[in-house]
Amino acid sequence: MRPAEPNPGSSVRRTLLGALGLLVALGSRSASAGCPAGTLETGRYRTETQSTIVVHHVCTPLAQLSPAQIVINGLEDLAVQLGWSDADRARLAAALNGLPLPEQYIDTAGKFTPWRTVVARSGDAQLALEAAAGVGPNLWSAGTQTKYDDCAWYALAGATGQPYGLVAARATALIAEESWRDTSGPSPPTPQEVIEKGGLNGGETIFLAQAFGQVAVVTPGAFDQTLQAGHPIMTDVATNSDPYRPALHEVVVTKEFMHDGAPWYELVDSNRQGALRPLYVSEPELHSILWENGVVYSPRPGTTPALLR
Repeated sequence: MRPAEPNPGSSVRRTLLGALGLLVALGSRSASAGCPAGTLETGRYRTETQSTIVVHHVCTPLAQLSPAQIVINGLEDLAVQLGWSDADRARLAAALNGLPLPEQYIDTAGKFTPWRTVVARSGDAQLALEAAAGVGPNLWSAGTQTKYDDCAWYALAGATGQPYGLVAARATALIAEESWRDTSGPSPPTPQEVIEKGGLNGGETIFLAQAFGQVAVVTPGAFDQTLQAGHPIMTDVATNSDPYRPALHEVVVTKEFMHDGAPWYELVDSNRQGALRPLYVSEPELHSILWENGVVYSPRPGTTPALLR
């Protein structure tokens, strides 16, 4: 991987990761009987005497929690309510806390690549041939977006092999259960309002991926190994260069290939007219627009049917 030029917006970008609900690695714990109502257990410690071990709970008032802590706690609590196994909840927690990009990728992302530059080369025949010879799953978009912010729904449908309608139904049910979104208005946002304004956040995408199978999070440095293993990678990219008001869009990374002696990647984008027209980006270009680590779905061994492709 070649070093890139420093990104002038990297400090702002790093600061906004939590504020945008894209989850920071805070290691929060679900509320427990050790904390009173209106607080969240955010840590534990113990004291010992010769005869007694006492566990002390660190309880933080809900009003002092960051948006990221509220999202993580809400999703972890929902997994408990749904009866998820210890192993599934551990996978969920690890993925939620692993979503933010490491600083090494934020600070060396390089000069932002305009999204229109990426879109303009989507019909490049040479890149298409080279991508077809690359490593990674053969994957196409589950459909084309219209006017709604449902790119994550399409990405989940493509990566998991589930029909869009099933993913949409599960996403709608999840939104209806939400206690972690902004409730400062007269009523919590409805599923319709969520799909019209912003769509799913990173934590919700992770939760649904785990509900369909097994989820893991990988850094950009592991994208090539993940694709070689046959797993598509969902991730958020910035389609504008404004670090204060980023326009985020969920895509699926499906192939790694060589072009002019350098690594390039194929992206499946539900916002393209025509589900069979992927996008192509060089490695530095991809790193310049990435907003989070990659979310990887795998079928649950022995229970999830293999995709017929």
